[in-house]
Amino acid sequence: MTVHERWFALLALAGLPACYTDAALCSSGTASLLVTLGGATAGADTVVAAVTVGQDQFTAGGPRHPGAPLERIPLVFPHGYPGKQFIRIAVSAYLGGRFLAEATLVNATLASDCGSLAVDLVQDGGPLDMAHPADLGVPSVDLANPGFPQPAGTVAINFGVDDTANQVYAQGDLEWKGAMVYERVTRKVVYDPTWAGPFPLLWDDGPWTGGGHEPIGAIAGDHLWGITVFAAPPAGGTTGFEYGLNDATYQKAWGNGWVWIGPMNGAFFVQSGDRQPITAQGQTFPAFGTTDLRLTIDTTKLDESRAWDTSVVSVKGSAWAWGLAPLVDDGTGKYVFTMSAVIGPGHPFNHSGLFHTGDQPEFVFVLGGVGVSEYKDVNKNQALLAGVTAEAKVAGHAFAPLSVMVAGDGNTAVTMP
Repeated sequence: MTVHERWFALLALAGLPACYTDAALCSSGTASLLVTLGGATAGADTVVAAVTVGQDQFTAGGPRHPGAPLERIPLVFPHGYPGKQFIRIAVSAYLGGRFLAEATLVNATLASDCGSLAVDLVQDGGPLDMAHPADLGVPSVDLANPGFPQPAGTVAINFGVDDTANQVYAQGDLEWKGAMVYERVTRKVVYDPTWAGPFPLLWDDGPWTGGGHEPIGAIAGDHLWGITVFAAPPAGGTTGFEYGLNDATYQKAWGNGWVWIGPMNGAFFVQSGDRQPITAQGQTFPAFGTTDLRLTIDTTKLDESRAWDTSVVSVKGSAWAWGLAPLVDDGTGKYVFTMSAVIGPGHPFNHSGLFHTGDQPEFVFVLGGVGVSEYKDVNKNQALLAGVTAEAKVAGHAFAPLSVMVAGDGNTAVTMP
């Protein structure tokens, strides 16, 4: 056993991806993809890699001899060494044409020409590259039959979201949250009234009949995010699935990610005997506006109906998916939130934007560290207004005061000029 082989074996036992460069097997503009196999994939006779670099897409791999713990797949880049461009690789393993498992590598880069990358298929699905460990649930890619096989006895459910106006979302950001449990390998949903998840992520990789996840007719890379899932019709009657839309990235970072627009949840219904595809109501994100918003709470002027813990002050709102945005004392007891300071690339709420005339963003300040409390009258569940001010800045003008009101659901709200 060579030094390389002993090293790979140790990494595989530890469940970590192996990575190496073998100059003898590599030339300029190529790379080595090391795929770790084992468990359910140990006997795989075919391993396929679908590679995306910028606008380039190609496939590599093919038949292999079962039993080896590592499979080396040469990658030949159409336009030479990709440099610092992000590389996405989806790897699938098959046995006799039957899908076994998949995994992905996202936002990876090659440190040098003729370098190497690694994906681990020991665990079923999920990228195991060290920089991006989150499981994105990548689908299988079958060169001989690129369409995903619809599970027997199911009906297809289509869902889509339009982000063409702002183009701020990337793979893994949006999830279809609802009264369902999503089985990633089969792509089936099962009714769950607790909304416990897991939920299906939305994709922009083309139709499920052509190697992607989206509804039939979808086009990859057009910022129309979608998913087709499958549900077994009930033996009798109707099963209703309520749902909305969640920003999974915001959820992880800020504790909430609800971006469904409107007061009512969406719903689709599967009836006994259904066979035709069902299209669930989707959503279109409106284009961002140009009017800024500034919110202030003066902790020296709070409502006196109770004592407030001001050791930690935050604000959450509909315009940033109800995530908790931490605020800082300006030295006078005032805590200020300015929308333009937290949105856009490189900022905390990079999927959010400014406002249009007539928009009515809702918000509520949150006070306290351990004993967190919304700044509300707990008896009436209505936001308190004492010490709360708001201002708007129309493009080309200075900030001007706004009237702060209590919305019908008890949150604070303003109407943008």
